Amino acid sequence: MADFMPSCILSYLNMIRMLSIFVYKYKKLR
Repeated sequence: MADFMPSCILSYLNMIRMLSIFVYKYKKLR
């Protein structure tokens, strides 16, 4: 369980980072 939590948090943070980069590029284009 201790090994599961960090990987879950890392994948969650990675997803947020990808979304933020996508939104940043989208706003820059407009």
